[in-house]
This record gives sequence, C-alpha cells and structure tokens, in this order.
Amino acid sequence: MRVLVTGASGYIGHHVCLDAIDRGWEVHALTRPGSDLRGLAVHRHDVDASKGASASFDAAMAAARPDVVMHLASMVKAKPSPDEIGPMVDANVGFGARLLEAMGRHGCRRFVNASTYWIHDAAGGHDPNTLYAATKLAFEQLIDFHARRGGLSAISLVLFDVYGPADWRGKLLGVLSSAMREGRTLDLSRAEQVLDMVHVRDVAAGFATAATRLATAAPGHERHALSGGERRTLRDIVELAARLRGVAVPARFGLRPYDSFQIMRPVSSIEPLPGWSPSVTLEEGIAEALG
Repeated sequence: MRVLVTGASGYIGHHVCLDAIDRGWEVHALTRPGSDLRGLAVHRHDVDASKGASASFDAAMAAARPDVVMHLASMVKAKPSPDEIGPMVDANVGFGARLLEAMGRHGCRRFVNASTYWIHDAAGGHDPNTLYAATKLAFEQLIDFHARRGGLSAISLVLFDVYGPADWRGKLLGVLSSAMREGRTLDLSRAEQVLDMVHVRDVAAGFATAATRLATAAPGHERHALSGGERRTLRDIVELAARLRGVAVPARFGLRPYDSFQIMRPVSSIEPLPGWSPSVTLEEGIAEALG
C-alpha cells in the first residue's frame, strides 16, 4: 500500500509512519518546509499551506500517488491567543480542505482522519469544548461533503488520551516522570476527571486497520473510536505511576481549579473500529512510558 501521511513530524504521526513502514508499505509524508521528521525513512513532499496555494498539493499528490491519505496534521491550542486564531482555523480546516480537493483532482478516494473526543459530550452529541475542537468538527463536515458529492470513502478515528515512550509533547506521564525523578510535588486539581489512555502503538495500528478497511469500503464517512478500554481517573493514573516507580505520590490534590474546558467523562457511545483492539495494557504502557 502507498500511504500519504500528514502530521508526520508530530508524536502520533511519527508512530503512524513507523507502523506503516514496519508493514512494508510505501510511506510518503506531506510536510511544511523545515518540519523535523526525526529520521523517518519516508518520501517527503513539502507543500505551501498558505491560503490560495494549491499547486504544491497537486504536485505532492502526483508524486506520491497514494492509495490512502492519513491526516493527522493539526494545530492544538486549548486557549489560543487572538493572533493564533487565524492560523489555527487555517491549519485545522483550510489545510485539510485543500488536501481533500487535491485528492479529488488526482483520483484518491480513501481518507483516514484523526478526530478527537473533545468534539463530543458524554452522550455522544456534538459539543466542542474549545475553539480547537470546533475547528476539528468543522473539518469533519467537509469530509461529509466530499463523501456525499465526491465519492470519498473516509474514516474519522476519535482519539482519546494518547501516550507512550519518549513523548516530546510535555504530556501527563512525562511531567509525572520528571517530578518523581527530581523529588518535586505537583499541585493538581481534585483529579476526578476520567481519562481514556491509549498507547501510541495501538493508535498507529488503528490507523493501519482503518486504511485497510477502506480498501473495500463504499463511499461514506464512518466514525469510530480508538479506546484503551481501561478508563481511570487522573488521581488513579498518578497513584499508579507512583506505585510503578516505588515512590510517594508526587502530587497534592485539590489545589488547582479545573480548566473551564475540562471534560469530566469522555464519550463512550462511539462504535469501536471494527477489526481493532488495544494490545498494550494500561499498567504495561505506563511502566514503559515512565522509563
């Protein structure tokens, strides 16, 4: 299979590329000039992502000739500054819109999209918790349009709290690991929010499963969840990490308010991706991520 991946310079996209390479697929990365691919052995195609620029998207599609596009590129800002709003809308809506149009012009009709549980309320309805989530939902409406009018076969994968080893994003487990190593104590909220932790290798396998599923899928837009299957509160996760490291719990709970956009219980009504299930248990994954 020939795959074109956006967001290959990101943590999840990096692992999606590694998984595809391990499967023997030919992997192409759609990148912005200067993006650091951290040594990925892929075919690189730089594009001009500015408004009105389409020629570089066409050139990349013509060179890559992908069977399927895996779209993970996004700009994540829970609280964007006024100057970040325009770039975020263009990164999360405009970039994907130009990509979908280029796919249509070059006859590529299979598309796997990275979605987020931040779009949904606990019952599964649409209730974006941030402007970032609203832009992700808006882009899914564009996918719906291309599925109805352009014959696109697409799957949006709803991602939860993705974690794994050597995570350079400054996420929870990296912060906990540093605090425990340095003997620091973190001031946290009451930590009653429920997390759905999913290992990055399982997420990467989910993208491959979705890409394979699209080989025989009719035009349409499916939405499926990649859930880790072991939902725990933040407090549970912190205490488990401390136990695995054999140290005192590195946190004082209840000293910080919840963020205004905090989701206390993630959606559970979205159908899992057929043919996929997580293989890394939460305890195994956290132990690996802590190092």
